[in-house]
Amino acid sequence: MATRLAGGFLALALFTGPILGGPLEDGIAAYTHDNPVAALAILRPLAEQGVARAQFYLGQAYDSAHGVPRDYEAAARWYRLAAEQGDPESCTILGSRYEDGLGVAKSMADAVKWYRVAAERGFPEAEYNLGVLYDSGRGVKTDHDESARWFARSADHGFAQAQAIMGIRYQFGFGVPANLDEAVRWTRKAAEQDLPIGQFNLGAFYASGVGVPKDNVQAYLWFSLAADKGDDAAVIGRDTAAAGMTAAEIAEADKLVQDWKPTH
Repeated sequence: MATRLAGGFLALALFTGPILGGPLEDGIAAYTHDNPVAALAILRPLAEQGVARAQFYLGQAYDSAHGVPRDYEAAARWYRLAAEQGDPESCTILGSRYEDGLGVAKSMADAVKWYRVAAERGFPEAEYNLGVLYDSGRGVKTDHDESARWFARSADHGFAQAQAIMGIRYQFGFGVPANLDEAVRWTRKAAEQDLPIGQFNLGAFYASGVGVPKDNVQAYLWFSLAADKGDDAAVIGRDTAAAGMTAAEIAEADKLVQDWKPTH
């Protein structure tokens, strides 16, 4: 299946790329700049001609009622057409639709099938979703080693949720050898992408001195960032760190919070 899809997608790209690159880019630009009438006038004919990315955006339009009435079944049809050409984002969304039964009949077998097509193409969210399914035994036999493999691939490809999970797995040796250096490294990557669970966990490392030297300023920073996103446990962590800090240290930490920017 993956080989056949890859070949079909490559053939389409070679056939349409030089001819349709301009109109497709114009349609996507109109869509992303909130001009659905112009976007659909360009994208629908391309989608009907079989251009996978145009089909993806038409699915998005039906999903979000962007220039057309919301229609989850129509969205799924367009995602399927793009997925059948190997578009990994469409494969991933179609997998989630089968997992949830939104616009299609619920089918974990089909969810796994489409996640796998995208994951084998290196699409990080699909790799993560496969990891979740192998962890929970939904649609596949529970296999924590296999879940760790997919989470690791997703983390390597920059997906923050997978990076946070790899941090937890290395911390406790779940599916991988316990390694606090790796736990902190992956947790930091997730935290730097502004993922609250990564920020909370990195704050906890600094607060406890596990895997890193104990540092209340850094603990305060990371707990604060998570607390700003509504994490009640992070509020407690920040206040606990502050109780052991001087006024100058709190001022320093508040400045770090104010100046902090995510990496992506």
